[in-house]
Amino acid sequence: MLQKAVVLKTFPDNTAELSVQRQSACGGNCSGCEGCSFRENVIRIIADNNVSARPGQTVIVETRSQLIYRYAVLVYILPVLFLVAGYVLADLLGFPESVCVLLGFIFLLFGTAVIILLQKKKKNNPVTYSINAIVEDS
Repeated sequence: MLQKAVVLKTFPDNTAELSVQRQSACGGNCSGCEGCSFRENVIRIIADNNVSARPGQTVIVETRSQLIYRYAVLVYILPVLFLVAGYVLADLLGFPESVCVLLGFIFLLFGTAVIILLQKKKKNNPVTYSINAIVEDS
């Protein structure tokens, strides 16, 4: 995934602090939106500075798309799969519908616990960013 960013600071360890405009599916007017929890549409990240970018320059920053998609599936799809699996399992075992729904929600809670455990593991494999190119000088 490629995106434009502005270099704010550089550090001796060949990294840089970047200001990145948050991209959204709803048009990007995050400050005026009441639909989600993101009120700021600019985030700050630390990226590998392999092109010796300086503060004030606009750069192209890259992150591994595959990792982002994996986390999206983990957070959005896995809980639903656990919910459906719990319901279907209870139904196959012949339980009444109320028990099927209850078991579905118990599986949903279990799936959420699995996500939390995997999230802790994610800290060992964080999303990394790297600057690919300098677009503009300040």
